[in-house]
Amino acid sequence: MKCRSLAFVVFLALTYFSSAQPADTLRVLFIGNSFTYVNDLPGNFLALATGAHKHVIVDSHTIGGVSVGDTI
Repeated sequence: MKCRSLAFVVFLALTYFSSAQPADTLRVLFIGNSFTYVNDLPGNFLALATGAHKHVIVDSHTIGGVSVGDTI
């Protein structure tokens, strides 16, 4: 009986900690033009976040030649 109780407690702990993991992750999407791409803003942000011991997922959508006036 003790073995089942211990297994249940371990199962609950693993379930709790596995569900808490995604909340600790920050997801950042960089949307920009070639300025964002050439200066590697997503990479710089990732390096800064990693240096601060933060878990982040960085992605980017950078299209060359696009400007703010092209959003219409």
